[in-house]
Amino acid sequence: MDPKADPLDDLLRPPAEPPAEPLRRRLLEETTAVLRRGRRIRWAALISSWAACFAVGAAAMLLWQNLGSRIEEKPPVTKNSTEPKPEIPNLNPEPPKEKPVSAEATALAKEWEAFDSTKNRAALFFEAGDRYLAESNDTASAIRCYRQALAAARPEELAIRPDDNWLVLFLKQSRLKEN
Repeated sequence: MDPKADPLDDLLRPPAEPPAEPLRRRLLEETTAVLRRGRRIRWAALISSWAACFAVGAAAMLLWQNLGSRIEEKPPVTKNSTEPKPEIPNLNPEPPKEKPVSAEATALAKEWEAFDSTKNRAALFFEAGDRYLAESNDTASAIRCYRQALAAARPEELAIRPDDNWLVLFLKQSRLKEN
């Protein structure tokens, strides 16, 4: 053996003769079998997961139908029954009936009245804003009314009074800071 020769040269050199045909054929068959088996396993897993999803959905529908039929069933009534009847919840309740409100009583009607008036306009806007806060806690509409009231108010009405609510007080103070 030559001391300068690399020991891996013999291993890396291509073989003098190609491998025998039966060896190549057997290697191809084994490799193909392994690949087919892997493909079959993936398909089986996919189909079984679809079947499981279908089974869970069918079971859920059966359970839903059974629960729905039990809710709709009425218990048998006996003549001497002293047990109270179970209450069945109403799934479609009627909306609560609202009391009729006259047009003069709403805050919106008061705001329109203030908008259309030529005298006492500021006082009507203040009243509409107070109603928005008291009846429906609608601060955006109350601010709109209070700003209209402050724009239409005389200088003596812009002074801070003890009966002003927190929102009017804030708007009056910010108006004083602007001037």
